[in-house]
Amino acid sequence: SRRQRQMCIRDRFSLAENIGLTLCGSLGNVDAAADYTYHSVGATVNTTISGADTFAGVALVDNDNAGSDSETVFSVGVSLSF
Repeated sequence: SRRQRQMCIRDRFSLAENIGLTLCGSLGNVDAAADYTYHSVGATVNTTISGADTFAGVALVDNDNAGSDSETVFSVGVSLSF
């Protein structure tokens, strides 16, 4: 049986009238054949351009699996409402 536990802390800040910053950190553990713990820390900047919510972010992700390297994950996106 596989069991996963995770804790995440997130906070949002206003940098300007239409620009926000979200900081996030997480810590988790997976109980499976290979029991491992993982953690991440990241930041995302978001704004609204012509009615579309946009964001760009970066996160550093790592775990305690032997032979596994940490990763840097970049993200960009647009959210539209109809």
